[in-house]
Amino acid sequence: MALASCAGCDGTTPELDDGDCATPAAPDGGTGRADGGGPPPPTFDAFAQLADPYLPARRLPGEVHLASSRAPEPADGFDNHDWSHFVRVEDGEAVLLEEAGPGVVTRIWFTFRHGAMGMEVGDRQRLHLTVDGEEIVFVEGERGVTLGELTSGTLPGFPRPWVAGRDLSSDAQQLFVPIHFDRSIRIAIDEVPDEEWIAYYQIDWRALPDDLCVRSFDGSLTAAEEAALADATAIWVDGTDGPAESLVEELVLAPGDAEVLDLAEPAVLRAVAFEVLEGALDGLEASLVVDGETVADGAARRWMHAEPFVEGFTSAMASGAPRGGRMAYPTPVRDRAAYTLRNGGGAPLTVRARLGFDPGIPPDDLGALRARCGAPTIEETGGNAALLEVDGQRGHYAGQWLVLRGQRWGWTMLEGDHEVFVDGEPRLLGTGTEDYFGGAFYYLRGPFALPLAGAPGYDLMGRGHLEANPVHAAQYRHHLLDAVAFDEAFSFQVEVTAPGTRYEHCSFYYVDP
Repeated sequence: MALASCAGCDGTTPELDDGDCATPAAPDGGTGRADGGGPPPPTFDAFAQLADPYLPARRLPGEVHLASSRAPEPADGFDNHDWSHFVRVEDGEAVLLEEAGPGVVTRIWFTFRHGAMGMEVGDRQRLHLTVDGEEIVFVEGERGVTLGELTSGTLPGFPRPWVAGRDLSSDAQQLFVPIHFDRSIRIAIDEVPDEEWIAYYQIDWRALPDDLCVRSFDGSLTAAEEAALADATAIWVDGTDGPAESLVEELVLAPGDAEVLDLAEPAVLRAVAFEVLEGALDGLEASLVVDGETVADGAARRWMHAEPFVEGFTSAMASGAPRGGRMAYPTPVRDRAAYTLRNGGGAPLTVRARLGFDPGIPPDDLGALRARCGAPTIEETGGNAALLEVDGQRGHYAGQWLVLRGQRWGWTMLEGDHEVFVDGEPRLLGTGTEDYFGGAFYYLRGPFALPLAGAPGYDLMGRGHLEANPVHAAQYRHHLLDAVAFDEAFSFQVEVTAPGTRYEHCSFYYVDP
């Protein structure tokens, strides 16, 4: 096996077979292998990356791609036939992804339907994973694994909430546990039996440079990978590995007043938060300026979290409560950060403001955070709503929250595919708005909040909401291993499929240092 012997992949320096994770030639003309005295091969360990609290601010090697069930139409198409399209069907299996390595699968999303409803058929669907030519055995004595079992949290190496079944993902099924492959990967499901059985899928994966060594997934995690995933859980799920220090002030703001929380030292911000103790939340505005550049500005609850929500929620990079919020995209501060709270309402406010940070000079490779927010209303269908446009900068897209408010045609506002353009070329073409945010079928199962994706709030009108007007849905998606790098330009667009839809959004990206 090529990957099990990569130097440094699992914290050891084992022998490498010729041709396996080859390294540059050594100065003495030797092979450069670890056992020959040369430098160890460069490695990529997605689990170690997940255990880095500054991961969102770092540019990762390689390119992010998306395989999906979308019809093979161009980016400017509007067909909306985005289910049950496969690479091919052979020997009773539908192939979803087949690629050469090295690389890493960072997210797998599914939803299925049989007849009018019947999403439970997805639990019985069987997935087949082949890495470097070897089919993975998940359950002894079984070929493949049902999606119900794979997302149950009971399989070793696939704990919740890094996997989520229909119960946690509003009738979708998701995996965020990285799957490395050195030479090749093939992902397939049992063939869809008839036309009434339809399959939607998205597979996000990162193609890595050829000179990188990875430890291919062989059905289990190493001790180092399990430890790194536990550390990642402490950072992105439990919040127990949070900022080392906090600057907290209680501010009394008369109408029109503003107060500044000033951090005048190098640091990495890991939490920007507020809580309204007295007064109305609607009037609170906030801005964050770092090293003289405005990171975010506007209504506090717009750029802090996805709102409105049904209950309080917590995710990796944001949390919301009835009277407060927190934005946690790591933000390097080289000199000074100014967090300003303003009372834009007509009555006094008492607000607790907090900056959580790790003191010290930030690592040189951290990008500078930028948030871009807006709330356009698109009156006509057939085009796209541009939620983030970056031009003339090099960086990477890290995530967003989006509140859709539909006025006509009910929940058809969620039919629009997300379309991502990198340096002027279409790169990621999706299958539906709620699919990108991790749910399924207009979130009929209810609101949900996972570490990296969720829809924490919408009008709870039950099945009747399919025809209701107006409607709204608050959604978020955070990118860790699947952050999308660009060299000159980036565009995140969503197809407009219902007239009069309002797109209240905040998108987050990093500018390279």
